Amino acid sequence: MMGGPAQSTLQKVILIGALIGLSACTDPPGLDSSVDPELEQARFPELVPFELITGPDRPDPEADAEITEQISARASGLQSRAQQLQSQTVIDEATRRRLEGGIATD
Repeated sequence: MMGGPAQSTLQKVILIGALIGLSACTDPPGLDSSVDPELEQARFPELVPFELITGPDRPDPEADAEITEQISARASGLQSRAQQLQSQTVIDEATRRRLEGGIATD
């Protein structure tokens, strides 16, 4: 036989389950009466074929060439910037020697 907190928890679970079960048996609220009569008579937008929305099947070669040129220029600029950064020294020689010497312990 259970007692104490376990019984209390079990009772809560059973009560919540019963409330959920009872709420599932109710009728849904009347949503039809909340729609404005003007909206019921309103025209809906026409449905169009998917191809008209997405554009032509073939890409524009001029746009592709322009985008390719822009990407190539950007890549070239980034590569030269990377080379500049790699050729620079981050720390001076005195600091490098101190770091290579390690931490002095007493």
